[in-house]
Amino acid sequence: MGATLPVTTPFIHVTISDNLDSIREIGLTARRGERTSAGNDEEGVYLFPDLQTAEDAIVNWLGDALPDDQDIALLEVDLDEAMCAHLGRSDADYELIYRGTIPPGAIRVLRVEPALEPPSP
Repeated sequence: MGATLPVTTPFIHVTISDNLDSIREIGLTARRGERTSAGNDEEGVYLFPDLQTAEDAIVNWLGDALPDDQDIALLEVDLDEAMCAHLGRSDADYELIYRGTIPPGAIRVLRVEPALEPPSP
């Protein structure tokens, strides 16, 4: 499935900043898509094809799904050609799914957006 996709890298992954220590240690691991717009339950690492698409999601549906009291991290994910073989489309046209683990060396913190509300005590 990945071979038929037009592949450009880097991709963007959005997560809460509390996950950054784990990501730096073990990378991004495939999980169920609890925050995808389609409510997809397919296991994978969900990626956006570019920064603009990720930012659009954050100000729309993804921002509603993320906690208001936690910082949001935008990660740049650089997949090599062999890794792109594990990349597929999600049910949503603007999301891609990586089936596997993305190592820490392929991930860079692009920026961290501050929480909309202060954390709860």
